[in-house]
Amino acid sequence: MYIIRRGSLYHFSRKLPDSLRGKEIPLASGPRKVGTNGYLRFSLGTGNRQEAERLARRVAVEVDEFLAAKKAAWERIVAPSLEKQGQPQGVILKDIFDQLPPDQQAKILEVARPVPRPTFSPEEIEKAARLMYATILQQDEQEYRELVASLLAPDSDGKDTDERWLMPRENPFFVGKLPPAGLVGDVQLLKALKPFIAQHLHLATGRDTSFWRLGEGYEPFAAAFRAVSRDLKRRQRGEEVPTPPVPEIAVKGKPTFGWQELLEYWIRDCPRHPRTVREMQTLVQSLSQFLRGKLPADMSKQDVTAWLRHERDSRGNSGKTLEKKGTLMGALFSVAVKDELLPSNPFTGFDYKRLALKIGVQSESGREPFSLAQLQTLFSAEGLFAQSKGNGGGGYYARVWIPLLGLFTGARLDELGRLTVDDVQREPVPHFRIRRAKNSESLRSVPLHPQLIEHGFLDYVEAIQAAGHSRLWPLLRSRGALHTDSEMIGRWFNRYVHERLGFPRTVVFHSLRHTFKDLCRNAGIVSDVHHQLTGHASGSVGDRYGEGYSLEVLQTEISKIRLPFTVPRPEPYIPDQSAAPQRRAT
Repeated sequence: MYIIRRGSLYHFSRKLPDSLRGKEIPLASGPRKVGTNGYLRFSLGTGNRQEAERLARRVAVEVDEFLAAKKAAWERIVAPSLEKQGQPQGVILKDIFDQLPPDQQAKILEVARPVPRPTFSPEEIEKAARLMYATILQQDEQEYRELVASLLAPDSDGKDTDERWLMPRENPFFVGKLPPAGLVGDVQLLKALKPFIAQHLHLATGRDTSFWRLGEGYEPFAAAFRAVSRDLKRRQRGEEVPTPPVPEIAVKGKPTFGWQELLEYWIRDCPRHPRTVREMQTLVQSLSQFLRGKLPADMSKQDVTAWLRHERDSRGNSGKTLEKKGTLMGALFSVAVKDELLPSNPFTGFDYKRLALKIGVQSESGREPFSLAQLQTLFSAEGLFAQSKGNGGGGYYARVWIPLLGLFTGARLDELGRLTVDDVQREPVPHFRIRRAKNSESLRSVPLHPQLIEHGFLDYVEAIQAAGHSRLWPLLRSRGALHTDSEMIGRWFNRYVHERLGFPRTVVFHSLRHTFKDLCRNAGIVSDVHHQLTGHASGSVGDRYGEGYSLEVLQTEISKIRLPFTVPRPEPYIPDQSAAPQRRAT
């Protein structure tokens, strides 16, 4: 989530368009300078991973809003009708265009349109300055209330922390020392506020500010900023300063913006994975049919609640599934809201937990660990090891070794399905590296349990490499772009345990991860060790300092796991065969 760690602190890091290199951009939390390499990068002031992710999400939203405003401004300059007519889509400042000779003007008109530099009336400037004053105080009041609620939450220790984000009343940009009032000081202040001024002129008038130039007549912004700085200092001292009503923002909504238009706009916004597009199409169809003629702009939070309840009751969706659906639909609305095509996002801040089934009826994840009896049946000569025919699930070797690795390491299905020959290392101890994962905590090295080595896993890796393969599972390949390779073994495995072995639906491949956690606990392995083994974040801030346990220590700990039954040894790899040979007679 746009974070990197440098030393003991996390930093926000995000690549922005090349046109912003070296420029200062106005964000809601204050202006930020983009590096000459095109990265917006600065310290988040915390070594707490969870807090850093929260702060980074907030900055990311501010950056998205800034980029969306620039995009909307560009689209207002070049009308969509021109695109349909094949007209030039570029722009050039009219002042420059008028100074060019006719032959150059003719060439430029083939690719660009001249646009005048925008000017604003005194009334528009006053309105934008009032908007800036009111929105800063509104942001400060909202963040103060959020902080109070956080400190009063049942799971909070009630203590403030230096690692959190600064409210405007604490931010030196707003409450630091300002240039002295007067001609020289006001000019300095207006130059520093230039990105802020452009942003609020756009919000107040709905007009493009791409070619706007700071000049005379913008003194109300200096006065408004001095006033907001003074009032924030008063709040800092504990005085009550009411937030004034925010002036109306010039949002140009589209009341007839339909569901298909919304979907197509979201698809065009940026490249999407085909599977994500398909999921969104299904959800849009479900929601639009449920609302029976309502347009996106008319949708309310009550409609969200009613739809999700319908999905829960009619489809049996768990709380986790409902949250996934709501989050995806929220992303759909968010794109349109940021570009001012819709007035609001009804999915913002929705509480999905209240729609989940009660505790005791269904586990939070809907998955359970395997029982000892189920494990004995699964990992037996008559179980997985007897499935030696066919290429389903990536062939015999993937069907046997991936579940074994899941049982003895707790790694996720996709982490195991992505493994390559180079990911398996012998030094300092036999282990494999997970280089692509669900989140940054999951990028890790996992030692091999001694039983995996005894059963020939390293021999299998050497044989795969000798056969010229780079991937550990050469036959594990999906049939299209809508599915990952790992899903093939996941579907085969789940179908096998449910239909062939008769196991309940609450046990799936991911249940091996739950089982591994229980094996760790029963072996007396402390929680921060098995958290590191499985790539789970620790709940302690102190545990996040340092590099964690060494591979030697992790191997010693993982070796404590013992199974009370014997697991058969997989057949050795035979090159150029899709499945293992028939098992030897015993």
